[in-house]
Amino acid sequence: MALALNEANWDLARPIRKATEAEAIRQTIAIRLRTARGQWAFDLDQGLPFREAILVKSPNLPLIESLIRSECALVAGVVSVQRVSLGINRATRGLSGAADVLTDEGLLTVTL
Repeated sequence: MALALNEANWDLARPIRKATEAEAIRQTIAIRLRTARGQWAFDLDQGLPFREAILVKSPNLPLIESLIRSECALVAGVVSVQRVSLGINRATRGLSGAADVLTDEGLLTVTL
C-alpha cells in the first residue's frame, strides 16, 4: 500500500489517503528518477548516475534518455516506455522533460 503524495512538493497529500494503483506507479517512477545512484542505503544501484552522466559539462541526451528508460522499466507495473522528451537549459544548466510510460493501469506521464 502506498500513500498518495502531493506532486508539487512530494509531501503527503492532504487529506492523507491511499494512492490509486496508477498514482503509486507514477510516484515510484518519479522517486526513482529523482534519486541519485548510491543515495538510498538499502539499494545502492537504484537511481540515476547524476554526477557521472547527467550533471556534466556536455551531457549526452541519448545516454540520459536510455538511463531514464532503463530506470522506468524496473518499476513493477510498467509495460514499456513510449516516449522520453528532454530539454537542457544551458544558461541555468537545468534538465527538464517528461516520460510517457505504458503501465498495467494505462498510459502515464511522469515529469522529470
